[in-house]
Amino acid sequence: MKEQWMINKEQGLPYFPNMIDENFHICVEGNWYTKDMEELVLYNQDSEERVFVVPEGVKRLRESCFTQCKTNLEIVYLPSTLEEIGDYAMYGGNHIYAIVFKSIPKYVGKKALKV
Repeated sequence: MKEQWMINKEQGLPYFPNMIDENFHICVEGNWYTKDMEELVLYNQDSEERVFVVPEGVKRLRESCFTQCKTNLEIVYLPSTLEEIGDYAMYGGNHIYAIVFKSIPKYVGKKALKV
């Protein structure tokens, strides 16, 4: 599946309209992952959780996976298996005030942690 992105005109943030495909992705508690559970593709936009723990085994946070997050999410715990944080992964996550790392990823993308 080819990802195409554009700018969300309301917020000036990157938006990936074609990033979910049920043939390649799985939904767990409203969060979308690749079927092998190695990538978090999109955080549950309707979640009321204040804390989210990215499961162990996840190696990558996909581009813009938290970008449109308008929930009460305040703290994100990242797993020790995390190797990469995609561009804009948490950009504009207005309520996120803490990101807890178990290890340092090999790659952190452009504006990935700008909350």
